[in-house]
Amino acid sequence: MERYSDVLFAHDADGERARLALMAEALDPHTEQRIRALRPKPGGRFLELGAGLGTVARWLARTYPSAQVVATDVSTAFLSECREPNLLVLRHDLTTDGFRAASFDLIHLRWVLSNLSDGARHLRRIASWLAPGGVLLVEEASDFALASTRHEAYRRTATACLAAARRRFGADGAWTRTFPEPLVAAGLRDCGSDGNWPGFTGGEPWPTFWRVSFQRVLPDALAAGDITEPEATAGLAALADPRVHDLGITTVAAWGRAATAH
Repeated sequence: MERYSDVLFAHDADGERARLALMAEALDPHTEQRIRALRPKPGGRFLELGAGLGTVARWLARTYPSAQVVATDVSTAFLSECREPNLLVLRHDLTTDGFRAASFDLIHLRWVLSNLSDGARHLRRIASWLAPGGVLLVEEASDFALASTRHEAYRRTATACLAAARRRFGADGAWTRTFPEPLVAAGLRDCGSDGNWPGFTGGEPWPTFWRVSFQRVLPDALAAGDITEPEATAGLAALADPRVHDLGITTVAAWGRAATAH
C-alpha cells in the first residue's frame, strides 16, 4: 500500500512546499485556537506528528517556551527551518515507529490518520504515548459537507479525486465522521469534537490547495472512470473562479485526556 508521502504527495514533488503552505495558511489558526483551549501543561513535553512544514511545531515552541517540543515526519526535508532551542526534529513513521508509554503531555496530529489505513489502531497506539493527564488533539479531513454543495462540477471532481487518493492509501473516508468515539474507545476521558468548514471564494488559498491536490490524483480518477475530462476541467475551473463561493472540505477535530495517576 502506498504511503501518503511516497509518490502522490512526496516532499520532493514539484510544488509540494507551496501546496503545504496553502494548507497551513488555511488551517493553522483553527489548530492554534484548539490547542490554547485545551490548556496544555506549559512546561510539558509536546509531540507534533506528521509535522509537514513545521508551522504548528514552531508555533508550539514559541508559544510555550518552557515546553520541550518534538516534531516528526517520514521526511524531515521541510523541517530544516525549525531552529527553536526547545524544538527537536525526528524522522519518524508513526505506522512502524513508536515512543515509550507516558512520554508526552500534548500530542497533536493533523490530516495524518485520515490518509492511513486502520486509523483507529494507530490512534490507540498514539494515545498510549500520553503521560497521565496528557491531552491528544486529532484533526482530520472529512468530505461529508460536499454532499450539500450546489456546485455539481466541484462536488463530482472533489468526490472522484478523494476516492482515488483513498484507494491508493487504503484510507477510510468515513472514519473521521465517528469522532470522538475512537478516542473514547482508546480509553481517553473528557473527549469532545468539533469541526470547521472554511468558506471560500474561488482562487483563494484554500481552494487553490485543493485544486493543486486534485491535479495530482486526477489521472487515477479518470482511469477509474469516476469522472470525465470535461467534468474534471469544469470542477478545477470552479476552484479558481472568483464567482464561486462554497464551503471547503471539513476538518473534524477530536480531543481527549489520559487518566491522571492516583
